[in-house]
Amino acid sequence: MNTLRDLAYDIEDCLDRFLLCCDCEGYDDVSLLSKFPAEIKSLIVDLLRTRQQIKDYADMNKIMSQQMASGSTADKATSRALLAKPQLTSGIMKAEEELISILVDHVESEQEQLRAICIVGFGGSGKTRLAREVYDSFQDGPTFTTRAWVDACKYKDDYKGLLIDLLKRLPKLEDRITGDSDVEQLRTEISNYLNTNRSLVVFDDIDEQQWDDSILPEETKSRIIVTTTSQAAANNCRSDGGYIYNMKTLDENDSKALLKAMFKKRPTYFDREVATPIVGKCDGHPLALVSVAKYLKMGNDLRENCTKVCGSLGSQMEEQSAFQELRRVLMSNYGNLLYVPKQSDEAVAHDNFNQLIERNIIEPMHISDDAIVNTCRTYAVMRELMLHTSFCDHFIGSIDADQSEPTNFRHLFIQNDKNNRVNWSGRKEDRARSLTIFGSGKDSISYITKLELLQVLDLMECTDFSDNLLKDIMNKLRRLKYLSLGSATKKVPKTIKELHCLHTLDLNKTNVVALPIEVIKLPHLVHLFGKVKLRKKKSINALQAIYDIISKKETIGQKSKLQTLSGFIIDEDSIIPELMIHMRGLGKVKIWCDSTGERNTDWIIHLKEAIENMVMYEMDTGVGVRSLSLYLGNALENLLGRLGETNGFLTTLKLHGRLSQFPEFVTSLTGIKELCLSSTNLTGSDLSGSGLGELPCLLYLKLVEYNLVGFVIKKGDYPVLQRLCLVVESPNPILPKIEEEALPELVSLHLLCVRLGDLAGINIRNHTNLQEVALDSAIIYCDREA
Repeated sequence: MNTLRDLAYDIEDCLDRFLLCCDCEGYDDVSLLSKFPAEIKSLIVDLLRTRQQIKDYADMNKIMSQQMASGSTADKATSRALLAKPQLTSGIMKAEEELISILVDHVESEQEQLRAICIVGFGGSGKTRLAREVYDSFQDGPTFTTRAWVDACKYKDDYKGLLIDLLKRLPKLEDRITGDSDVEQLRTEISNYLNTNRSLVVFDDIDEQQWDDSILPEETKSRIIVTTTSQAAANNCRSDGGYIYNMKTLDENDSKALLKAMFKKRPTYFDREVATPIVGKCDGHPLALVSVAKYLKMGNDLRENCTKVCGSLGSQMEEQSAFQELRRVLMSNYGNLLYVPKQSDEAVAHDNFNQLIERNIIEPMHISDDAIVNTCRTYAVMRELMLHTSFCDHFIGSIDADQSEPTNFRHLFIQNDKNNRVNWSGRKEDRARSLTIFGSGKDSISYITKLELLQVLDLMECTDFSDNLLKDIMNKLRRLKYLSLGSATKKVPKTIKELHCLHTLDLNKTNVVALPIEVIKLPHLVHLFGKVKLRKKKSINALQAIYDIISKKETIGQKSKLQTLSGFIIDEDSIIPELMIHMRGLGKVKIWCDSTGERNTDWIIHLKEAIENMVMYEMDTGVGVRSLSLYLGNALENLLGRLGETNGFLTTLKLHGRLSQFPEFVTSLTGIKELCLSSTNLTGSDLSGSGLGELPCLLYLKLVEYNLVGFVIKKGDYPVLQRLCLVVESPNPILPKIEEEALPELVSLHLLCVRLGDLAGINIRNHTNLQEVALDSAIIYCDREA
């Protein structure tokens, strides 16, 4: 299989080097193929097709071999039962008490309603163990007269089999099963039984296709517990009146307690010196801790084995029998997502990213107010497995002082510090397509500049890559498509014009202030990130270059591929608004205005035209997302007044700056899903009478104001609003009034003010779909009547 993958890499290398010799930018741009004769063009296309077929075949074999190694469904059920042996941690005991309390309270209350509990989390987090503890706690007692446990993992594609299994486990129902019974008959039998017998049913490891609330009548004393890795299945459970319990990783104390329990027969065999590195490596994953403990107990020298497993956990997971269950769980969760064909469509990539979150494969670390995940991470044991697998496949390689020079890896990362510097000569046969550097990078410059096929260079966390070193890179690495720079960069050299293939330039972490015009002239640049200025230079040559661009309006409109300008600072000498007029593909724009720009507002005329073009180009370009963020201070009202009723299209609008009245520009736009108004000096009364509540697509509204007195949300306003964030900066804030039955779709409410008093206008009990309420961490409650 590695031979197949290497063959695919060899084909790609030949293509890249051929195009490099021809001084071409890449075979992914169809227009570039036209410069070759028909025979060569056909050969390139055939080679590309062959390369992809080889990769797909290798990936398929990889997945099949992993699935074969993981064992049958029956083996999985057996190993799941064995997993429930280790000592309970305090975290599991607290969760058990919470779930038991919920079940008892609702079953013994007079209100008979559908009640299901869904335990959701990543593979190996202890869902089955928790469900089993709760299930066993009702073995004796009056709460439930019958119980049934079904391993749903056996019936992923057999829903009828799932129902038959449940029927067999319910007393006196097995004799009613016949070969002719259809799904509807089975549902009816189960539903009738659960309606007349107070039962507790557990479906262990279900997916979203298997969840079906129809087996429970609307009013019953029976209850269901399900465990799942699928967030969609959990959401289905909640929508049917259920409760979601999200599994948590173990903290340090619980992790050590679990390890100690695994060594309880040999207590002298285990101490703090051994426990600490294991806890750090396993990152609170219960199955990982159990598996590592099993591996350590197999050897004679505990400390030696501990050092070994902590230094190479990924390879140990693949090779050692003690990790068989952990390996199966990880690969069943991630195997089919690790090796997929390359996707060029950003929308598909976004959907795949959401799928990883939905399956609890990656964990969101920071979620913004509008529910967008900004940062995430995978679990430590999965990261170890991914790194090891990628290393074995020559996909990702780590370079450090103890390794020889890599030549076959596609993606490399270098981590240097003051005591560990890496410096390689580099060779032309190196296959690296991407390189990430942490820490010091200047000693690696001779190596980097010889990676002539490099397409991605990430220097965001590089601490000493100076402006002079950048010149060498831009002269040598002409196939770069992605470049991010770090804090050591203060100036982007004009030699950036050599990067004809550059697709993304990220300057967010740099100290760059002024940008050379050569950046805007890059023919394939799509995304530009940072907070920079583009000025009219005093140099005659620079001025001529700018006006040459502006004079060729049609050429810019046809050739500019810029979609993201996030963002630019406008000052008294800014040229960017004049250039934006001719950029027809802009989808995300963020602009600040400094004090000199507020005084000299000649740029407003050009920016007005640029924004009008941006919001009206939707039908021409087919770009489905339009985001505009304006932080213009006192100049905001001047601009919005000139825009008036534009009748354009935007999906996201953020406005920061003083206004004397609500702008017509906002309500004249169609498609707005997210709106943020910050420091506008508008009152609640200004907002209530503005027509803001009539925006038909608005899903997220954020208001950051000093005073929201008079803001009333009536029934029928904001018909589809799901997320509302109110930041009131007054020391004595008055929150808005939300009428009963208003905001029926609300799922998230953020009330961020340092003092919280009268809440008479907001009653969260009226919002049946509400899932989240957030308050300021420094909040002080004030009883106004007192």
